[in-house]
Amino acid sequence: MSKVWIPVFEHEAVKGQEIMNYRILAVAKKNHFRKFDSKCKIFPFRLLPAGTYRSVLIDTSNPINQRNY
Repeated sequence: MSKVWIPVFEHEAVKGQEIMNYRILAVAKKNHFRKFDSKCKIFPFRLLPAGTYRSVLIDTSNPINQRNY
């Protein structure tokens, strides 16, 4: 995987922040509401509780803790 869109809570979807040890590259304009708890399709270990989400683009090929500056 390199760049993937994943759902995060609306208040956490800020460009430049980090989520799951990855930097957020872009944030979708529209948000969506989940009525029930469910698993993330891309990362099955993530449980998504009910609430308002926004999709964010992350680069999974370059985690923050493994970068060479």
